[in-house]
Amino acid sequence: MLFGLAPALQATRATVVETIKNENADGNGKRRRVTVRNALVVGQVAISLTLLITALLFLRSLQARATVNPGFGAAPAGITWIAIPTDRYDSTQRRLLLDQIEQRMARIPGVVTVGTIDNILLNPLGNQGMRITVPGVDPPKGQTAFTIDYARADSGLFGAMGLTVLRGRAITAADGPGAPKVAVVNETMARRFWPGKDPIGQTFSTDSATYRVVGVTRTTKVRSLGEAPMPFIFTSFAQDFSATAMIVARTSGDADRTATEMLATLRAIDPGLMVIQVKTMARHLAQMLLPARLGAMAFVLFAGLALALAVLGVYGVVSYAVARRTREAGIRLAVGAQPRAVVGLLMREGTALVTVGALVGLALGILSAQVLRGLLYGVGAGDPIVFLAAPAVLVGVGVLAAFLPARRAGKVDPASVMRAE
Repeated sequence: MLFGLAPALQATRATVVETIKNENADGNGKRRRVTVRNALVVGQVAISLTLLITALLFLRSLQARATVNPGFGAAPAGITWIAIPTDRYDSTQRRLLLDQIEQRMARIPGVVTVGTIDNILLNPLGNQGMRITVPGVDPPKGQTAFTIDYARADSGLFGAMGLTVLRGRAITAADGPGAPKVAVVNETMARRFWPGKDPIGQTFSTDSATYRVVGVTRTTKVRSLGEAPMPFIFTSFAQDFSATAMIVARTSGDADRTATEMLATLRAIDPGLMVIQVKTMARHLAQMLLPARLGAMAFVLFAGLALALAVLGVYGVVSYAVARRTREAGIRLAVGAQPRAVVGLLMREGTALVTVGALVGLALGILSAQVLRGLLYGVGAGDPIVFLAAPAVLVGVGVLAAFLPARRAGKVDPASVMRAE
């Protein structure tokens, strides 16, 4: 409404003499350029190209994220997240109840192995950290300890999630409450804290306990799919029991059916158990792609709308110019000009606007890519495919929008134009 008001007010101020002179201007006459309209079209083209570049960058990033190997969860599995009521179960009863749940779930048809973890890797609700000190390794400047992400896991968890133990062993049933505190670390932590040494047998401490490293796993994704490799620690679930547990049941059958039967098993054991979430491993991993997918969809939508507006703007400007130059086109055709030459002449204004807008949009696209580079994964801020494809699409569509009204003017009947004048 705002931009439509400007030309309307401009029309109310036009004098009769000036209007007649403009209406009667021929091809050699002097026509006043509508700079505001042209500037708006250039702006539309520039913004649409910027959004188109951003959308393609996000789509490329989403494609790269979808192919990332998180380091676990390759096999189908069901996941149930429960909270055991502490007012109805004491510590001993909670342990017995969790053992019973795992045993019952292991009997579900198709289930290969069952394991428990208190905070699953790539949990969209957050991570948990352990403050540790390592003999011979100084903490960061200004700090008294290292903060490392960790999770409590039982003996079945490594097989259930498909975690690869490279050296030593995983958590076992022998790592119970009365046994020495043990931990399994990933490759990244082993290289960071014990470079050139055998990590097996090394120790680290918290404020309340000292842990001995008994195994090293392959580094997995911990917080997000796009993260750099980061240290991680698995401790024994039995040695530091938690009232909340995520039970993972790896299956050779359908993961959705397994998840449903896991829920039915929980309800059969204790209908009063708080079931926080039931899902499959595939859906769990897909959740990490959701923000990137939503961002890509939003930018694609905005880019599509902006592209449509730019096309309409170019089409409108060229149509307006063609309408004003219909008599000129008729005269040129009457004196022997080729229709192709007339079409090219009338397209010149529209293609010029598209070219200027594309150059401005390309510069803005480069700036926006640099700003958003922290949100991209697996694709550079100057990705050549994006910066070649986006301008090509925009210019191609813009030229088509300019061609349609110009072609229509190129087919005008010179005799009818002259009679109309």
